[in-house]
Order: sequence, then C-alpha cells, then structure tokens
Amino acid sequence: MTGSLRPAVEIRTPLFARIASGVMAVVGVVLLAADLVVGGVRNSDWAAALFLSAFLVVWLTIVVRTARMAVLSTPDGRLLVRNQLRSRTLDRSEIEDVRRSSGGFLSGSMVGLQLLLTDGSVLAMQAVLPPLFGFRRQTVEQQQEQLRQWLRDG
Repeated sequence: MTGSLRPAVEIRTPLFARIASGVMAVVGVVLLAADLVVGGVRNSDWAAALFLSAFLVVWLTIVVRTARMAVLSTPDGRLLVRNQLRSRTLDRSEIEDVRRSSGGFLSGSMVGLQLLLTDGSVLAMQAVLPPLFGFRRQTVEQQQEQLRQWLRDG
C-alpha cells in the first residue's frame, strides 16, 4: 500500500473560514429552501420560488468555491491557484516571482501574495491572506518563502 505524498506547496483557506462557509451554506439552505422557496411553492408563486432557487444555487456555489480556495503544487511540477471564481494551473516557467500585494477587502490594508508571471501579468492568490485573529498557522512571509522555495527547486 502506498501513501500519498503531500504537495510541496499547500496553502488553503484557514479552517475557521471553511467552517464559516459551511455554516453559511446551511443557513442559506434552511432560510431560503425550507422557508421562502417552499412558501412560494405552497402559495403558487412560481416566479418567486424559481428566483429564490436560482439565488440559492448561486449562493451555494460561491460558498463552496470560497471554502475550496487554495494554492497547491502538483506532482508534475505545476502550481494550481484556485481562487473564488476561477482556477488556473501554471508551469514553473510561467512564474517569474512571488510578491506581496496590498489593498484589499474593505479597509485596503489587507496584505496577501501575488504571482508575477513572465508575460507581465499578475495573478492574485486569494487563499493567501494575513493571519486573522491568530487563526492561521503560517504568516504571509512564510507562505511567500514556501512558494519561492518551490520555484527555486524546479
């Protein structure tokens, strides 16, 4: 029996954020599906039931995508960046550097990391955010060094 090896780079959304996403999914289903959608069907308000059902699908998609945000290295030497709305897999040769980014959610003071690509474009990594209330094991600096080490090892 062979065991699976952990990827060299494995940066995920913090556990508390994944749990919060699960709670939001349950709340969305309970509030919308159990109450509003069923109420719309019972009252023969099909337009409202259809609209709320579509909203529920979008809600659950966003919640699940948020919980699954990650930056992972693959066994074939590529890097998977799974952001909230889009995933992208890059070869090492496409990545020039890993740099800090600033400006972000609400206050503009959140700092994360970006990949500077060889074509001059920049790819944000949404799973890489600073520690929030001490709930993250790695700091942004440690994550940046982990990614740079992965780039050097290739």
